[in-house]
Amino acid sequence: MSALDRPRLHFFGQMSVSTPTVNNNNWDLVIEPQQCTLYPKFLAMSDDQFRLAMKQLVLLNLGVIHEGLMPTLEGNWNFYGDNSVVWSDTVVTAYDPPGGGRVTSGDPAIGLPVAIAGNAWGDSATPAIIVDCDPTSDFSSQMFIPSFTVGTGAAGAVGFGAQSNDQVAIPRTHARWLDQFRNLAEFPDACFAATWQLPLPNGTLGFTPGEASSSSAAIAALAAAAQTGQGLVVRFATYFFNRLYTDPQLAKLFAMGKTIMNASVGVVMGTIAPWLPGEWGNVPVGRRLDPKAQLVNPLPDRFVGGYELAPATAALAADGKTIVLDLVAAFRDTVVPPPPPPSADPDPTDLNPTPPPSPSVISKADVGPATLQVVDASGVAHDIAAVPYDQASYVAGSGIVELPVPDGLAATIATGTLQIVAPSASADPLLVERPLVSESDDRATYVTLGRSATITVNVRDRGHAPASRVPVTIVQYRSLEILSPAPDGSHPIPEKLTLPVPGPDPANPVKPVVDVSPQGGFTDANGDLALTITGVDPGMCILLLTPDGQAPPDNLNGFSPAWTWLYFVHVRVLPSDADLDAIPDDQITWDLVYEKVLRYYHKVFPTMDQHLRLDDKQACSNAAQMLLLLTDSSAWDSTLYMPITRELSDGKRNLLHRWCRRVLRGEPT
Repeated sequence: MSALDRPRLHFFGQMSVSTPTVNNNNWDLVIEPQQCTLYPKFLAMSDDQFRLAMKQLVLLNLGVIHEGLMPTLEGNWNFYGDNSVVWSDTVVTAYDPPGGGRVTSGDPAIGLPVAIAGNAWGDSATPAIIVDCDPTSDFSSQMFIPSFTVGTGAAGAVGFGAQSNDQVAIPRTHARWLDQFRNLAEFPDACFAATWQLPLPNGTLGFTPGEASSSSAAIAALAAAAQTGQGLVVRFATYFFNRLYTDPQLAKLFAMGKTIMNASVGVVMGTIAPWLPGEWGNVPVGRRLDPKAQLVNPLPDRFVGGYELAPATAALAADGKTIVLDLVAAFRDTVVPPPPPPSADPDPTDLNPTPPPSPSVISKADVGPATLQVVDASGVAHDIAAVPYDQASYVAGSGIVELPVPDGLAATIATGTLQIVAPSASADPLLVERPLVSESDDRATYVTLGRSATITVNVRDRGHAPASRVPVTIVQYRSLEILSPAPDGSHPIPEKLTLPVPGPDPANPVKPVVDVSPQGGFTDANGDLALTITGVDPGMCILLLTPDGQAPPDNLNGFSPAWTWLYFVHVRVLPSDADLDAIPDDQITWDLVYEKVLRYYHKVFPTMDQHLRLDDKQACSNAAQMLLLLTDSSAWDSTLYMPITRELSDGKRNLLHRWCRRVLRGEPT
């Protein structure tokens, strides 16, 4: 079961993310994502006025996150972000052989670099990218990683790689178990975390042939395991992120004429393992243990107050002697001593970036002794083993823990309900198995208004295909943001709404974003249910997938912790802008194309200036062939695709392409 199976390679390192924050702004309503435009206040601004406004400080009341009045950039913390994701100083730390044990030295694979990259532009490397399907959401992130390598990649060197190619592509990986409460001491970025799984199909994999590969038992074992299944998977966690600059520092640097990219830098830690037949690609597999106990942060006045654990997975070995836990997301972090709250100084004198703190300052929040149990059919709990969740054990196995099964208990484990308890922390179990799990590799789907797409929901019963057909309930939630006046006169903060469709009030129904057919139903003999989704209104929605009849929480707005463990997919419906197709070719001028298509991207994504000035007619005319190539829908899965945020409608694409073809024909525009 993927990371729960041997052989495994573990790795640890650093990840930097440079997300552009105007289009994912928690502090103001800047972009109107349903129609892919700007809200009136910002739409009315000239290009220069808009860019200047995004670099100004506004005073926000962040009391909701225990930070009081804080000077914050109108464009949020990374106006010049480019969506890049980079792993650095990331190396293989350990190898778990097929026969047991853990190797931390002696194998040539130990210490090899682990890297990700985007699609090449000619001979130039480009980074992997991160994109939100729903720009109003905190948990719709997806990464495009068409290149993954272990080793230097030099000819004859130990290692392997995976590359998307014309025949087989590496699928996207999606944020799972997105967690806003991972670190009890830190804020803002350091308390956020996510778990990801990147599938590497066999058609993308390449292992170094000959003696170099065979000299590493680890690489040879992974190569053999890949060939017996679908390939390999990379299950990894990202956490403890810290921004290089504060908002007041950036404001001062912007006033000096600097164009600063403010990356957020954190930890990446993960496991490379076999991708077995019948398994999900980008969903961590195994028996799912979801949070139950409600705990209280002992640190006062922090973003995280009450909290719960994040999900874990488990699998019983075929011989019944070992049970494997994946705790990569589950237990909480803290920092001792806790850091001071962020400074509200609007006029800093030190304008240098702050290096990210060392991961060595992290420790696991202590909930007392924890025990894995199984509850049998009569409700009796049986201890299986103590659960080591300390930081050293966590890092050594990238969250993977193997526990011995007491004699005679394997059969009970196979059919019972797993739970992790810590009596000194809570009378309730910390985590309890939810036997039926409904997930989908189609985590984020884009569809144009009036068009349809198919997604497949897969149900698993204790990690396996169910023995009989299972009913799945589908509930649609529409994602919206509203801005209400702040009672103290400070700049208001948008409220994130996740509203059930059609909602409880017949007089004011919530309009659906998609039509879903069927609107729930029974899985087939393999545990699968195919859904056809048709865009009926531009916007973003979440389809909640429930296989066991459990009612969803009443309130899923804002930072609801339930999104960490609920089963769902995101859908974004783009406007068609089909009215633009009626414009005759001879009326398609530069001014029209700039106003209808390019101006939005020039305002919102100033990082494009270093590649192509989207407000420059001559520059865009010279790049007409490139614009045709990189905005073509066939390039959608490439990291080179434009726009990188993937919300270009068909109508706007067609208009841009018609202008480009006029330019290439030598026609005046």
